[in-house]
Amino acid sequence: MSVRPSQFIPLLLALSLLAAAGRAETPPAPQVPAGVTPLPAARAKHLEDLMHAAETYRGLKARAAVPAGSLDQRKLKARIAKSMPKDYSPGELKALEASLKAFGLIPETMDLARYLPELLSSQVAGFYDPDGKFLALVDLPNGATGKGKKGIPAAGEDVVLVHELTHALQDQSFDLHRFESRDPLSDAGTALSALVEGDATLTMLDFSAQTRIEAMPGMDSILGTMTQDPEKLLEAIPDLPGGKEFAAAPAWIRDTLLFSYFQGAVFCVSAKHQGGQALLDYAFTTDPPRSTEQILHPEKWHTRRDDPVSLRFPDLAAELPGYGKTAEGEMGELSLRIFLREGLKGTEKNTERANTAAAGWGGDRFAVYEKDGGRLVVWITEWDTEADAGEFRSALQALGGWRVEAASPSRVLAVRGSLPEERWAGVRARLAAVTTKRPANKEIDLKAIGAAPMELDAAAVKEMMQNPDLQKAITKDVGKERAAGEVSADGRVYTNRLAGFSIRVPEPLHDWKVNVKPADDQTLVAISSPDSTLYLGIGHTTFPAGFPAESAGGLIEAGMKAMMPEYRRLRQETVEKGEARFQDTWFEAAVNGKKLTGVLRYLSRSSQAFFVAAVGQAEVWEREQASVLAVLDTFTLLPPESGAP
Repeated sequence: MSVRPSQFIPLLLALSLLAAAGRAETPPAPQVPAGVTPLPAARAKHLEDLMHAAETYRGLKARAAVPAGSLDQRKLKARIAKSMPKDYSPGELKALEASLKAFGLIPETMDLARYLPELLSSQVAGFYDPDGKFLALVDLPNGATGKGKKGIPAAGEDVVLVHELTHALQDQSFDLHRFESRDPLSDAGTALSALVEGDATLTMLDFSAQTRIEAMPGMDSILGTMTQDPEKLLEAIPDLPGGKEFAAAPAWIRDTLLFSYFQGAVFCVSAKHQGGQALLDYAFTTDPPRSTEQILHPEKWHTRRDDPVSLRFPDLAAELPGYGKTAEGEMGELSLRIFLREGLKGTEKNTERANTAAAGWGGDRFAVYEKDGGRLVVWITEWDTEADAGEFRSALQALGGWRVEAASPSRVLAVRGSLPEERWAGVRARLAAVTTKRPANKEIDLKAIGAAPMELDAAAVKEMMQNPDLQKAITKDVGKERAAGEVSADGRVYTNRLAGFSIRVPEPLHDWKVNVKPADDQTLVAISSPDSTLYLGIGHTTFPAGFPAESAGGLIEAGMKAMMPEYRRLRQETVEKGEARFQDTWFEAAVNGKKLTGVLRYLSRSSQAFFVAAVGQAEVWEREQASVLAVLDTFTLLPPESGAP
């Protein structure tokens, strides 16, 4: 189940560029509806350029011009309130509210009909309306991001436009109405929303990076890791419009919206890795994900198919006389994660335990009943294995307030609320007798649909690495850290206490050179043999909050591959020495006609990443490999100085 107002889901501006100030004028948009102000003519050409960018990164062609305009937050709030009955009928919204309160996911005093328009209008920066076929930017009040006069900088406004123009492309190619779900208690509906929003978010990220980030090794793992802790993810977006209201929202509302954008993007990256553009388009045209489980675990859609089990909730009128059913729906893996995580708060590793207990979900149905002012939840869950069922049963029992029983090795039943024993016996019997409809789980024939795995675009990686803004940021950090580095009196030990590492030249290699001012600005220190045929370069970077440095090894290797012609990985291994754990990637390449051999050692600590590249001319490497590795093995992590990353 999820909150999904069809055309007013807020666009989360996840990029650091949105912290800048100011706002430029925006493009014209004829034929916008009443109440939406056409954009100034001066920006018409710019909008065309942004549409071209969206077409390029998404891989779809526009079939018609998209009218665009702007409106203020007051008008936006009025539009959201007016659209609510269309998105959710009063009965559907009441059922969603009753369900969330029954599971303890929102306060008992919350009125969703009033709360949702307030929350959504506080952070919508732009939207595409699939009914009116137009795009609108929202005029945020002064200081909405905490900086600047108008809330969103010109560059940030472009990001909003590209995201929403992607929705226009989706609509023109696939018809967005096909991906709307009238049932707010449908897990499949949440998955559809994640496909649509994740696709637009990926296009937005590509546009911001000016390269296809999905072509970077491990990008799905990196993005996936960042979504594991929604609170930390929000901390990484301090200037998000409406961020204060969003952070204060109930965890379930906050996290389901984050899920659509960021976990949806992870799904799209994974689909492109597996089958390129053809597989992602196939998800839209023919075979969309069927559950949040498949969004959380994309391989359960494109590789090891795991469609949800179908359960039909029985009519319990005879077993529950006097009770009125106010809602019926399904939780799905996403809502299960949030529900268990919030319920287990205060316990050790609550997020990890919740995620583990929710994994292996096969299907579920619940119903909420009311009688004499009291509320009763009756819930049936189906699991992939007996072990999965046991983990969920144990976690739910730990919450307290639930009666939990195993009806079969893979089925767990639960009741919350007052229910006499004789009534429970009848309910239990009916739930245990529910038959399941097992899915066919037909694998996707990638060859038949013309899909093929996406290959690394070395040129794109090189272009990104040479981006002036990125170079400036790297050089600034390196300069600060280089200033803190020092070489011992005998010239054999380099120590950088700010970054927190040291490296030395072993005694037998006393004639090797330590250079604290290498030509490459991205290298902190270099060590080379007397004739310079063997070389070690040490680099270090700090990633933004929420970015998993331990997942960036593939990106660093991709950068080397882009910079070194004929790069070829020979082997990769993970090595543990004492408390240190690192990854070694052995490779060969060619530079200026000379064959090279080397190894890239990658280590991470918190938000820090360290990489030591050892390389030499192939014929010398064979003879002197032991000397190079002797230097490499002296690299040692030290406690960073106070104030360091």
